[in-house]
Amino acid sequence: MKTKATGLWILLIIPTLIYAEHLNNKKMETIRKQNTGTVQAMFNAMTEKDLEKWLSFWDDEGIQFIPYSPEGFPKKVEGKEALREVYTGLLAGYGKLTFTHIEIDALADPNQVMVKWGVDIELLGNDTPYQNELIGTFEFQQGKVTRLTEYFNPGNFNRVVGNANVQVINDMLQSLRDKDVTSMKDYLADDAVYANPFASDFFKVKVHHGGQTIADLFSVMPNLMETVEIFNVHAYPSGSQYVFTEFDIKFTFKNGYIYTNNQIVSKFKLEEGKIKEWVEFLEPTNQENAFNQDFDLEVTGK
Repeated sequence: MKTKATGLWILLIIPTLIYAEHLNNKKMETIRKQNTGTVQAMFNAMTEKDLEKWLSFWDDEGIQFIPYSPEGFPKKVEGKEALREVYTGLLAGYGKLTFTHIEIDALADPNQVMVKWGVDIELLGNDTPYQNELIGTFEFQQGKVTRLTEYFNPGNFNRVVGNANVQVINDMLQSLRDKDVTSMKDYLADDAVYANPFASDFFKVKVHHGGQTIADLFSVMPNLMETVEIFNVHAYPSGSQYVFTEFDIKFTFKNGYIYTNNQIVSKFKLEEGKIKEWVEFLEPTNQENAFNQDFDLEVTGK
């Protein structure tokens, strides 16, 4: 009888276990479909640049990890509010945003989704669009994204940012040509630093702190100079933050004196589209002869 009872129990329990597994598989499949649908909806929202809709799919404590983020950019963004701040700034600089392809693959764990995608983004104020290929994993809890780990080619990113940085430098140099110190200050961070290690001894201060202070240093140009020529400009971006330049100058003073200096080399560091550090190297003798004249006004920095 015991053997028969055991056999009967097995006959009863096996269908129950099979049915339970079926229900579990069905539940996991439902979660997979929900999560993959959420990922697709997130890409749709980003295409429309609907930030609030995109954020609605995130957990309040969600984290985006960006392991290949270049120098000067965060490796992770923690929390929905931080994501809102970062992406508000990004989207403000975007024109048309196109995903060239989106491949969404559900993983064995129904709360994990892998995506491969391509982007083609028109950047406002930049003639070079941003194009890249990316891969990432989305992790969910209770239908909300708790973690996104995103990988992309940082070289493509650096090239676009580098071109934008070069444009900032070119625009700043144009403001100097125009003797427009007010516009020049717009390209400087409030806490910018300007250093001229080879400056003539005529200039007692060789390091200047603050965007306004730097602008004040150059404010003598409209009063002293008839024309400002900056030419043979060569700019070399490096990564996402630095630009190295070479250029020649010719300043014609209002008293007729002509100051020239060739192959001036500068290293610029930029943050958020502003010049943060500017280190300039030039031949000092020509500078001393030019500025050691008898002016009727004091030269800032002397």
